[in-house]
Amino acid sequence: MGDQIADDAATAASPWIEAVNEDGHVYWYNVETQMSTWDNPFVDETVADELESDSLSVFGQFDAHDVSRARGLSDSISGETEFLVDSGTFSAFVTQPVRRRGSVKAPSDGVPVDDSAGCTSVHSVQNGVHSGGADVGSMSSHSESAIPENANERRTRMSLTTDPWVECREVVSGRTLFYHRVTKEVVFDVSPSAIDSAAIKTANAIDDAAIESGSGAFPSYFRPAVPSSVPPSDAPVSSNAASVPHKYGPSSMMTMKGDVFNEPVGSYTPLIPDALSQLHSIPIVGELLETQSLPWNFSNPMAQHYRAVALAHPLNEHVPPPQAMMYPRYFSTIPIPAQRHIVCTVKLPESGVKSSMSYTKIHCSATDSANDMVWKALKKCDGRNFEPEKCILKAIGTEEYIYGTASVLDFEYIRVCINSHVEIRLCLLYIDDIQARVESVNDEMRVDEESDRYPADDAFDQVAIYNDGDYQEACNTDAVPVERLRVLPIKALTIPLRFQVCDLENIQLCPRFEPLIYAVCVEIKLMLGSVTLPNTTVRTRFRRPREGLLFLQDITLPNIDLSTLPSGTVIVFAAYGVRLEQKEVLLSYVKQPVVEFNGCLVAGRKCLPMWIVPNDDKGALDDINFARATCRPNLSVVDAPTLNVRFDSYLCPVLCPVAQPPIPLDTQLGGPVSLNTMNAKIRNRLEGIVSRDALYEFDSEEKEILWMARYNYMNDASVLPKLMRCVDWLSPQQAAEAYHLLYAWAKPEHPLHALALLDVHYADYRVREYAVSILEELSDSDLQQVLLQLVQVLKFELNHDSPLARFLLRRGIKNPYQIGHFLFWHLKAEIHNPDVCERFALLLENYLVNIKRHARELLSQDYVIKQLQAVAEQVQFQKTKELMADVECKELLRENLGKLNRLFPERWQIPLNPKWQVRALKPQFCKYMSSKKVPLWLCFANSDPDGGDIRVIFKTGDDLRQDLLTLQLFRIMDRTWLRQGKDMALKPYTCVATGVTRENEGVGMIEVVGDSATISDIQIEEGGGALGAFKNKTLVKWLQKHNRGTPEFNAAVDNFMRSCAGYCVATFCLGIGDRHNDNIMLTKDGHLFHIDFGHFLGNFKSKYGFKRERFPFVFTPEMAQVMGGLKSHEYKEFVALCCSAFNILRKEASLFLNLFSLMIPAGMPELSCTEDIHYLRDQLLLTLSDDAASKAFKKEIKKTISDFYRRVDNSIHILVKH
Repeated sequence: MGDQIADDAATAASPWIEAVNEDGHVYWYNVETQMSTWDNPFVDETVADELESDSLSVFGQFDAHDVSRARGLSDSISGETEFLVDSGTFSAFVTQPVRRRGSVKAPSDGVPVDDSAGCTSVHSVQNGVHSGGADVGSMSSHSESAIPENANERRTRMSLTTDPWVECREVVSGRTLFYHRVTKEVVFDVSPSAIDSAAIKTANAIDDAAIESGSGAFPSYFRPAVPSSVPPSDAPVSSNAASVPHKYGPSSMMTMKGDVFNEPVGSYTPLIPDALSQLHSIPIVGELLETQSLPWNFSNPMAQHYRAVALAHPLNEHVPPPQAMMYPRYFSTIPIPAQRHIVCTVKLPESGVKSSMSYTKIHCSATDSANDMVWKALKKCDGRNFEPEKCILKAIGTEEYIYGTASVLDFEYIRVCINSHVEIRLCLLYIDDIQARVESVNDEMRVDEESDRYPADDAFDQVAIYNDGDYQEACNTDAVPVERLRVLPIKALTIPLRFQVCDLENIQLCPRFEPLIYAVCVEIKLMLGSVTLPNTTVRTRFRRPREGLLFLQDITLPNIDLSTLPSGTVIVFAAYGVRLEQKEVLLSYVKQPVVEFNGCLVAGRKCLPMWIVPNDDKGALDDINFARATCRPNLSVVDAPTLNVRFDSYLCPVLCPVAQPPIPLDTQLGGPVSLNTMNAKIRNRLEGIVSRDALYEFDSEEKEILWMARYNYMNDASVLPKLMRCVDWLSPQQAAEAYHLLYAWAKPEHPLHALALLDVHYADYRVREYAVSILEELSDSDLQQVLLQLVQVLKFELNHDSPLARFLLRRGIKNPYQIGHFLFWHLKAEIHNPDVCERFALLLENYLVNIKRHARELLSQDYVIKQLQAVAEQVQFQKTKELMADVECKELLRENLGKLNRLFPERWQIPLNPKWQVRALKPQFCKYMSSKKVPLWLCFANSDPDGGDIRVIFKTGDDLRQDLLTLQLFRIMDRTWLRQGKDMALKPYTCVATGVTRENEGVGMIEVVGDSATISDIQIEEGGGALGAFKNKTLVKWLQKHNRGTPEFNAAVDNFMRSCAGYCVATFCLGIGDRHNDNIMLTKDGHLFHIDFGHFLGNFKSKYGFKRERFPFVFTPEMAQVMGGLKSHEYKEFVALCCSAFNILRKEASLFLNLFSLMIPAGMPELSCTEDIHYLRDQLLLTLSDDAASKAFKKEIKKTISDFYRRVDNSIHILVKH
């Protein structure tokens, strides 16, 4: 082989030639020195250094380090060249996917060998430069000579080329790209000749992240972003800019309308469109998450570990098929009355209409499928024969499609119409090219799937991901010698947890630190869920701050061996200051899991930035609930108080399984104990324990009694959460018994009851995993109802990757519009909070990179929200600060909204509901409202020409989380009643929180319920002003005015009676406060409903020390008059319906108590601890029988209707308002 190499080199201009070793690996061989090397020897080192200093980056799996190592620079940019590497904005184009790097080791013969299993690469030499090195696959032809060329010569040759623009093809997607060899400018898809020079210049403003994402691979969003330059408002704009999608706004299927809006609105600078930017070349995830503005350092091992795990377990296999993405279907399990048949009004295609008939009626049975429905509609068509496979039905006014083999009654639109007693209106669509459209979207989604989901990162390769096999191998020490083990099993460590508290820095910077504090100590305790493990609370010695907080104190917890320590255990470090009067003040805290995110025992030195306790005058934070606090150190503040701790170190990682492997049940724990063998006292006490509500805290004796009688309640699903809190998790035998019981226990009647096992009290991995397995049975419509709580529960997970997180991501990707949409906005609304921003950002990133089509749609929504927020803040400033006149302010508002229409996408979804698609604002119908935060009342044109306008209230500066929770509970109550056959005719509107302002105040949207008015406006209209609050017939007159016929009026009265009963019960249980005639509304068809839920759980308002609300719900004489008075049949039915609905909710008390409990980590002012939920528990009267509870509620009705002060308060509101 050496002779052959020498012969080939004889005619070469250089002693270096390319060769292939016996294993097929390419290397470089010098015939003079007889040395071999992996690196290309022809690249001038000065060129390589210059390229590295220019932050060279390469498409696919490479970065600057790869290129400098491979030395692969191809300057032959003509003819058949398909590989380009260069510095500057755009760095590389290749035509084949590239592989990850492997390690290189030198064999005995001195030839470098690639140690990457199963990977090969083909190399070529072009103009004397190696075009791929160790990592790049390029052309199959090989040059026989190599002539070095320095950087100056290369630039001179390139500048003399007649045509500097080179057409290239991108590595994964195959998109065409035009590269300017001299200026290094890039143009996507469009030939440079079609774009003027002013637009070309803007390409240089595109940062590396935006360019890298053109391959479909998202850049590293969590590094400090280079600010992209934005042209000033008077900068020249390309003549074809209006036909190019906005950089941040529309999806790839949408176009800009009108001229570019260059003027900033208010104090917010809108994102200026870039003539060269296509949406699929935008760093979509980076734009949506805006991590560069978040108060967090994302360059940390835990974030890298999660992304490596996500990369190893892609979720894109769950992406729905193209047709489901283009024409989404919404299914539902909302209970409906039994149906024999339904009647639908269908709009027919224009080319298939009989004479002038454009609408027709079709009758369907309850067993008909959606395809059967399409067939029946097609039979009504005339003029041409439509192909059924090209026809689908669409709900008029919303983006809901009905097709396929599913039953007609499975579709949400049909069920909502049946329950609301409204006409079912559909449109028959004939899409002649539906197959071509589906194929086009399929190609787009295939490109998304094949493109990199995460950028290449050396840190990914360095992440060690262990699995159960590693643990089992480590445990099997008989089969594997200890010296060959990669890890040690924690069960081999029969030693206590030991560490040294070294020192505490920056404690003086805490807001609560004051000169009166003369000493500081650190308290340490071990917690498992909400329980502090016994005998684990210790304190360091006190140190004087002026002497420096150097502790150097060894801590040993001798009562618990590491081998038996549950994997969910966390160490809580809390710094306390002591004042002169001996009062202790909590200054800061931090939690450190015993088992870290990589599954290994905590070891070595840990630098733990602590969370600062704010200076709260109430002092409530002295008793902070450490159980609900985050387990991450505080990476949001540079100079945070920092505790340095040194744990024991080991020769190799100590691996801890998430749950101990099953072990044989210990017969010493005792088998089944019959209730008959217990004495009466124990039996009575046991009955009391089992019947306790979900908020009750058991003492140690009660736990022992329930554990002893555990086998007697295996058929009662409600007892399982109580039993899991009685387990001694420090005992491997009891833990094994608990796992056995977990899967042998009766499953709950409804999967929602499994939510209880996800509360903070349950830290065991398998218990939480079991709860998620039960939630898997939820339909998408039911799962959507509790996403609010499940997002909060994510805060209780020790690690970013958990069964719950995987469940939510998987279900969101499977159904992006019914689940993914709401999951995104729930996470996005809290991403600004430092204690959760890392977890929520990583989960959002994992969702978005796996379903990029939906990510583009969300980007459009996010862009519109930002523009509306800018206008809302401007109006708020003009009204509250500048005190601008109403006429002038309204005119300016409409002018700015009109300008926004030029920036908005052609069509986009309203975040309130992805089924609502709009095309433009209608400024002439928009206004601002008179409340304190000056919200905007907006009117949008429906994208469906047959659908009505969509109206929303856009709020900025208001916290909508309590509204969101209250409305969610109303919907769950309504479903609970419907399952029991009680139609309460509730109309809970929709609400969404979308984020916060720069002042961390809430931003969001609220649905406007059409054809409705406030009770206050009705009293003014029908009662003549403030005195209308004292007249009994105002509501009756208003309903009669809008329901002229007897059947219509009777239906309105029935709607009123049912909805009034429903809201009386709901507001009584939830303790909704601030109830007056301006936040109770009535629709023209008789539905009463409440709005504005700023106060709940009994937080009623007072004025000058007097209670404005003396009774827990609103029922006035004018409401009774609608039903015909206190002696009417309708009133008696109303009372009976209230009592029945109340008792139904009482039977579901555990569910509602758990829903509130899971929302505590949201940090709402009126829901901050378990004690706040005691109001709900007390209102449900859980100790009473159904009859006694009904009598109690009837008394509340009588007291409420006689409340004269309620009418006085309503009258005052009218006077103040007008």
